[in-house]
Amino acid sequence: MQNSKHVVSCRHFAPSRERGITLVVVLIFLVVLTILGITGMRTTRLQEQMAGSRYERITATASAHAGLSDSREFIQALLDPNDPAWKVVDTNDFLGTVDEGWSIEEWVKADTDWTLAGGKAVAFGKGNNETYAIGRVSSNPTYIVQRLPDATTQVGLPFQRFRATTRGVGARSESNAYLQTQISMPVSTVNQ
Repeated sequence: MQNSKHVVSCRHFAPSRERGITLVVVLIFLVVLTILGITGMRTTRLQEQMAGSRYERITATASAHAGLSDSREFIQALLDPNDPAWKVVDTNDFLGTVDEGWSIEEWVKADTDWTLAGGKAVAFGKGNNETYAIGRVSSNPTYIVQRLPDATTQVGLPFQRFRATTRGVGARSESNAYLQTQISMPVSTVNQ
């Protein structure tokens, strides 16, 4: 009989030990799941921030491209219809000179005032004399047009050269994109 009591007492202690081990395993499992959840939330937040930054860059760049298009229309609007060569009327109101900046880095380093009160910046819409706001940007693009020395092609055809530097802004005013291009306008050789 003693053997049977001993067996019964062993069975009595075994389930309580299993309950303690089960509790520890469940707690470890919950800690691991919590760590995985926190890591997943951090990763999601980081991806959301990266997507927002990319959106800002794309919006600012698209705004700068719109400014470049408008700068070309602005130069075409300065063509003198009374000049048989269709040369651009030189005006110091809007056209800068080559000495005022060569690269985008120089414009940024010089802390150029890209607002309309700054002097040389041209408002978006000036090219076609329409004023409208571009959606999803904090402000419309502005640009600076510089007159470059005239040149000729390899076959001797003359053309006028300009450099347009534009600043586009994203949805936040801190998101800026700068683009620069050279624009060549042919000079008519008819009636010269």
